[in-house]
Amino acid sequence: MNQKSITEEIKITAKEMLRTVKILLRIEKPVENMDEGADTTEPKGTEAGKELRKLNRRELLEMLVEESRRNQELEERIRDLETRLEQRQVIAREAGSLAEAALKLNGVFEAAQAAADQYLDNLKQFSETQTERSEP
Repeated sequence: MNQKSITEEIKITAKEMLRTVKILLRIEKPVENMDEGADTTEPKGTEAGKELRKLNRRELLEMLVEESRRNQELEERIRDLETRLEQRQVIAREAGSLAEAALKLNGVFEAAQAAADQYLDNLKQFSETQTERSEP
């Protein structure tokens, strides 16, 4: 599960918790006022609305506590995933730096090899020149 889907799940959970809190607050009102349409979070007649209306205050509070616990667990998981992501990004940056260093060293070695090859060619030419001069 990636960070984006966890964040979406937390948002959905937070919305569910808010709905539950609003329903809990409406329990204080007489039941006949609940259906008159003032400030409802669930449209009348939906399954979720009917199920929540059947629950007593204690059950709704338990649901709220469970959703809060789940929300906290998801937030901890997000922090853990963000930490792991940051560690991977650091490793990737360091690997990139190492690769760049290796390429630079490779360039230095290539330049050194080219200089050595040129020096050997110059020695060979000098030696050949000296040999030609020494022959009558």
